[in-house]
This record gives sequence, C-alpha cells and structure tokens, in this order.
Amino acid sequence: MGQPWIMEATQYKWKDRSMISLNPQVVGEHFALLSSHHNAITPQLILDDGRSKDSPTHTYFVWNDTVAAEKYRLSQAAKLLRSVVYVNVEEPEAEPIRAFVRVEEDDESHFVTTAYAMSHTNLRAQVLHNAMNELKAFRSKYATLKELAKVFKAIDTIPV
Repeated sequence: MGQPWIMEATQYKWKDRSMISLNPQVVGEHFALLSSHHNAITPQLILDDGRSKDSPTHTYFVWNDTVAAEKYRLSQAAKLLRSVVYVNVEEPEAEPIRAFVRVEEDDESHFVTTAYAMSHTNLRAQVLHNAMNELKAFRSKYATLKELAKVFKAIDTIPV
C-alpha cells in the first residue's frame, strides 16, 4: 500500500548546497519504495537499508568505525556549540541569545561570539544573510501550508 502523498512520476533532486554525490532520482525513488513497504521511513530504516552494498545509499555512509566515530563526535561538538546561549542577568525574563554564530572569514567557516559578529559590519551582514536564507528555506519547506500565509507575507516584507 503506497502513501497518497508520494506521487508517481516524481522528479527528485537535492536541496541547494546539499553536496551529496548520489543520484537524487535513484535515492528518492528508493526512499519512496522503502516508505511504501514500511508505511513510513525513518533514519534508522535508511541506515539499516544502506548497510547492504546493493543499496543506492551504501556509499554515502562512512563504514570505517574509527572515522565514523570521529565524525560523529565532531557533529556532537558542533551541536554543543550551536546550543550554548546566554542570558542577560539584568533582564532574566529576556529571550536567551545564541552565544556563537557561524561566519566565513578568509574562505574558512568557523564560529565567533554573537556579540563579536554583530559588532563587525561584514560579519553582521553575514549573520543577517544566513538568517534570511534560513527563513527562505523555511518558506520553501512549508510553502504549501496555507495556514502560514501570514508568516510568509511577513517574510516578504523584510528588506534583503
């Protein structure tokens, strides 16, 4: 039994900047098939399926456990970095502010304190540009939800 929202004759592609070398059509069709067979799809199902050398996603995964473990720890470190916020002790009811933001300097991506980024014109512009890109991605992801039309309209009014 297939899922009604998976259309026949669908063309799949990767989101912008995904940097995935697998064929998106093959992967999309494979995921649709997995989803149809299991009535849902999860990262665990994708990983389990990917263990098979016959799977179209097999080469995407790092199968060397030492390398994979290090990549996972780097992912954990990045999550920690993105999760740190600070609160103004003089205004404890104020919304917490992300302590570090990602910027590009000298063709290298790294994190700096939000205060530092916002006090430097070029870095501030990057942070705002990144925020707008995230808003656009949100809009693109949920464009079909009419309930969010007012949110999308507000996004459109932000000067770029």
